[in-house]
This record gives sequence, C-alpha cells and structure tokens, in this order.
Amino acid sequence: QLRPLRIPDSVARTFLDVSRANTARNVETCGILLGALVQGVLNVETLLVPAQEGTSDTCVTTNEDQIWEYCDAHELMTLGWIHTHPSQTCFLSSVDLHTHCGYQSMLDEAVAVEL
Repeated sequence: QLRPLRIPDSVARTFLDVSRANTARNVETCGILLGALVQGVLNVETLLVPAQEGTSDTCVTTNEDQIWEYCDAHELMTLGWIHTHPSQTCFLSSVDLHTHCGYQSMLDEAVAVEL
C-alpha cells in the first residue's frame, strides 16, 4: 500500500523563485524533493537545487555525489523531483517519464512535479 506524501505549498513558490532567472532565459531548472517518513507519512522538508546544466528542453544534474552527501548529512531521503518547462506546456515528456522511472524504482511513492 502506498503511503501518503505531503508537499508544502511553499515548495512550488520557492522553486519558481529560484528558477526565475533560468526561465527568463528559456532554460529548464530541476530540483530534488527531500524529506522523511514521519508516522507513516512521507513529508517533503527540503528543496535541493543541485549543480546542473540546462537547455530549453533538458536539465541534467552534474554532481550526484553532492546530492547523496547532502541527504546523508541531513538524514533525508529522496521523495521526488521538480522541474520547469519554460517553453512548453505543463506535461511530463518522454524524457521526464524515463527520469521518473529511476525515482520510482527507489521509492514507489516518488513524485514528479512540473511547473
């Protein structure tokens, strides 16, 4: 059975603020949703925007070791990811679906958020 996953409203607002400069230049931005399991509920507690390279229709993290080290140091688990489509409508592309498959292979409840 899938556990509930909660994402605070502030995560989307914060991510849009962080990604504003890239969006204005037509460059995608991605972030990682981190959190913890508390009383059977997965709670997003941290938005991590890692080192990355983006184009108008792609975004790739460039140092995944830093993500792991951050999670380990703060005792957080990866709950999903968030990204922008500055020049496209709101949908998960075939590349996004492929990316998300990796997240869901680690956690059934993992989410993908596209703004």
